[in-house]
Amino acid sequence: MSRSLSTWTRTFTRWARAVHERLPQRVWGIVFGACFLGGLGVRLAFGETGAAALMQEGLALIGFAALWIAVQPVAERWSASPLRRLGALIVAGAGLGGTVALVTFIEPAGEASSTGAVLQRHGLVLMEMAFVFFLLLQLRRLALYRRTRVAQRNWRLMLLLMSIAALTAFGHPPGRDPGALQVLPMSAAVALMVVNSFRLSWIVDLSVRQKGAGAALSVGVLVAVSLSMSLPMQSPGSALPVYSYALHWFALQAGIFGILYSLTTLLSLVFHLPTTGDVQRKTDETAVLHNLTQLVEQTFDAERLSKSIAAAPVEAGLADAAWLALPGGASERLIRDDATEAPQVVAAAPLAAAEAERAVDLETLFAKVRRTQAPLVLSHARTDRRVHTPTPDAPTPDALTPDAPASLLVAPLVARGTFAGALFAARDVARGFEDDDVSSIQAFASQAALALDHARLFEEQIEKERLERELDIARSVQERLLPRRLPEIDGLALAAGSTPAREVGGDYYDFTRLDDGRLAFIIADVSGKGTQAAFYMAEMQGLFHSLSRLKPDPTAFLCHANDALRDILEDGTFVTALYGLIDPQEGTLTLARAGHCPAALAREGDAPRLLRPDGMGLGLAPTVLFKNGLTPERLPLRPGDALALYTDGLVESRSSDTSGSDPGGEEYGYDRLLDALQRHRCEPPAALQDGLLADLRAFTAADAYDDDLTLVVLQWQGADDDDENALRSVPASTNAVASITSEP
Repeated sequence: MSRSLSTWTRTFTRWARAVHERLPQRVWGIVFGACFLGGLGVRLAFGETGAAALMQEGLALIGFAALWIAVQPVAERWSASPLRRLGALIVAGAGLGGTVALVTFIEPAGEASSTGAVLQRHGLVLMEMAFVFFLLLQLRRLALYRRTRVAQRNWRLMLLLMSIAALTAFGHPPGRDPGALQVLPMSAAVALMVVNSFRLSWIVDLSVRQKGAGAALSVGVLVAVSLSMSLPMQSPGSALPVYSYALHWFALQAGIFGILYSLTTLLSLVFHLPTTGDVQRKTDETAVLHNLTQLVEQTFDAERLSKSIAAAPVEAGLADAAWLALPGGASERLIRDDATEAPQVVAAAPLAAAEAERAVDLETLFAKVRRTQAPLVLSHARTDRRVHTPTPDAPTPDALTPDAPASLLVAPLVARGTFAGALFAARDVARGFEDDDVSSIQAFASQAALALDHARLFEEQIEKERLERELDIARSVQERLLPRRLPEIDGLALAAGSTPAREVGGDYYDFTRLDDGRLAFIIADVSGKGTQAAFYMAEMQGLFHSLSRLKPDPTAFLCHANDALRDILEDGTFVTALYGLIDPQEGTLTLARAGHCPAALAREGDAPRLLRPDGMGLGLAPTVLFKNGLTPERLPLRPGDALALYTDGLVESRSSDTSGSDPGGEEYGYDRLLDALQRHRCEPPAALQDGLLADLRAFTAADAYDDDLTLVVLQWQGADDDDENALRSVPASTNAVASITSEP
């Protein structure tokens, strides 16, 4: 039965909406005007009995139905608050009652059938039905506030049942009971009135003051509707019942609904007043949490973010004071990698950070929540040793009472399982935090943790981009500083190359021809990484090209280089170098080492060995001490000699096999280098270099290196006495990964 009625209601509603959409609004107005005036003409011409009365009432029902359809769009366009709608109903009801009283007082209606009485009655009917429609339209907007499909269905079904109950009185004379036929639809309509009267969602959004005003307005609506129902009945001729008994019943039901709705509104507002503060606080909590969420997405400024987090519990009314503590503070970075650092208060509200630190034992409480990663509640904080009692030297913060904090809540900030800090909230009363308060502040702390984690990721991204820019600069500098051409000299074959690692270092090698025909060469490694290493590498290039011509002797060159670098290098930074001279006329090699990897020599008939002359790194000691520790080595060259110069990236490369005694993997080392050099000694320089690198890759089982790797190979094949050892220069590859070779 109920399902059939609901289906019929939806069908009727769709039909009515279709008719309404097909006809313009002005057409419905014209229909109402024609029916109203037509009914008036029928009454004046044929009286109020018999068929004329039925015709007039039929025209009245059709006309006012058209008026209802016409005025709905106009009412929908009026946007007003619920309280303004209640006020408008009071004004309309008072206006109707006053007008009816004035009209009936000034000009008595006389006989009910007289022309004056008919005109008066039609005017009063028009005014009362206008009020009924205005009442229903305003209550519709209130009852369908935050509407649902069920609420819309209940409203339409109520109007339909009210209309059916009113139609049962069609054609009946005033005062006659329509009988049992009216009971069923009217009872159902009243039941739906009760249901719709509890549609009061708009009350929740009101403040305390607005709820008080709403209660007063609902009383006014109750009085206005009651008067509007009684005054027309007491007027001479009883306008609406005489005009249309069906419309009278419809207006009566509308008045009943108005009284029910205003009464439930009054009771609801009175009952909601004691809990308004709690509702408002929840609303503030939601607003603060929303603002904090937006802050997570938009803010990366450490100071602003910290202040917003600390102020959130206070703004939501959950605490009298709050402060945010982070490991190590926020002087350098918003989030520290080491969360075990001593905590510091970075923001507080409404007190100062220093006052917050004096109020509690910050380190002890911080360590507690860091260990448990759960909220810590001190309901009687005054008796807890971790809460400091105010003294003349350390007064209580102004935001709290002299005995404050009486309650303390410490909520951990945890993001992706990592502890990031703690949010402290204080109240000036004991047991000041209920379970829902703890949950709300923990929600703030969780959002704060996300905000801080977001900021940390942003910082990491910025740092990553900065490092990438530095690496690009360093690689560009390194490529430009390495020689693009290698010298070519009879009897000497060369190959050189540098392979950059994931992070650019300061590997450098170079050659220069001296005026007396000798060849000076250097291989160096600057400590440090990135742009700083590239800068020192550029300094080293400048020193080599200038000093090697002025002071070519290895001892003199390295001593002057040490003097210059000690004024340039930062503390803890140094340069290792291997500097040498090849005299093609005498066939000799003079080599001096400043803390660099020893050169590797493979010679026919002898075991391969390391050339390890004494010497400390450049920039580590005063030149006098540096010179005393320097011992150059001079040796004659034999045809077939192979000399390998390299940086520590070669011998310190590690195997990917960590199953041995060294968990980091075994180093390539000097012995493997000497063995590989001996095996490939007779190959051309480029092939010799490739063989050494292939042996290294086979050992490490990796395509990339952890450190820059530079390798220079020199092969002495013996000078040609007839060619005067002419030294000349040939083009070389600019690819830093590829080898640069020069063969006679």
